[in-house]
Amino acid sequence: MHTSQAVVNVIATIESGTCINPELNTIPEAWLNWPCVGYFYADGVQNHWQELVALGNIDNESISLKVSFYDKLIKLRELFLLTFKTVENYKELAKESKSRKKEKQSGNKIEVFRQQATKALVLEIGALGHMLSIVAHDDVIYGLYLRVIKRDIQAPAPTKTKTKRDGTRKHSAPMGSANELVPFLNLPPVKLQELLEAVVEGTMTQQQARGVAELYNSKARCLRELEKKFNVKFGQSNKSRAIKKGRWKTYKDIVEKLPDVQRQLAVWSVPFSKGRLTAVEIDAFDSWVDKLFTAYKESKQGRRKSLMEAVPEQFLVGMVKEQKALQENKKWAVVEALGGVSNAALIINDRTEKLEQYLRVKDSKFGKLIFFVSLLRC
Repeated sequence: MHTSQAVVNVIATIESGTCINPELNTIPEAWLNWPCVGYFYADGVQNHWQELVALGNIDNESISLKVSFYDKLIKLRELFLLTFKTVENYKELAKESKSRKKEKQSGNKIEVFRQQATKALVLEIGALGHMLSIVAHDDVIYGLYLRVIKRDIQAPAPTKTKTKRDGTRKHSAPMGSANELVPFLNLPPVKLQELLEAVVEGTMTQQQARGVAELYNSKARCLRELEKKFNVKFGQSNKSRAIKKGRWKTYKDIVEKLPDVQRQLAVWSVPFSKGRLTAVEIDAFDSWVDKLFTAYKESKQGRRKSLMEAVPEQFLVGMVKEQKALQENKKWAVVEALGGVSNAALIINDRTEKLEQYLRVKDSKFGKLIFFVSLLRC
């Protein structure tokens, strides 16, 4: 017998008369007094949870029972609250450990916890980081995470379902790791709760929620990089210090002076959705930030509203003079390729389709592109 719960199950089987082992028609008397070993400490039990969990793991390994990801997550949450008491305390300690004037004790406490949890729960560093991102939330979000991990959700039934013999849908096994949840781990609590509730309630599939989370993360990453590079040009390399002095330029500050930036950001949704930008994309992004910086300074001097509204050099030759002078109420936009300034597209939103109102025919080369559209009814 491995655990007391296993003994209870066997006793119940014997009492019901369904036990297939003829030698177990009666319950052995030794089973009624489950052996137990007591461990007593003069100090707090929180100083000894590492060896206690290790003993539990050794007990499992003796009969090759694998501890599931869900079980480890539950235990990590237990140890997390035992060590830090509340999520707010943990976040405060984490914030202190990152600042220049951090208290060594706060930084060490988190590091010691990570080291002990890694050894006690037999985890890789990366897996521990993902699991900490799950347990370091309030009870509501943590509970939603657990339901998603256990597949305890009202997900829409797929078109092709695996069915058992009785015709019911076969339930998916619980998650074996946090890999499926990676796009959700860095979301703000409000957005995270919104998406997890949508998945649990069945108003959104996990795949759809994952897509929304990835889009949010790529945009947030782009904005962080934009703010970082933009402020470096003002000589502000330390964000926390610049914020305290009131010198940090936020994305909101940039948009107030350069409204066109919001539209331009759409170009960077794909590059920033990847792990890292290529060298060509980095150069293109830096060049774009240079233009923003120049336009921002000029807008503060009252010289022009936005450099981003200027006509790119690719279209200077062929564009009608009146269109070049427009600052507002334009019906056209330019999307430049990330690989360099030699490639760009001029997009015109005009039902009249009169290109001569925008481009001079003699100085421009026009071609025709035919689209074949097929409508499929499923």
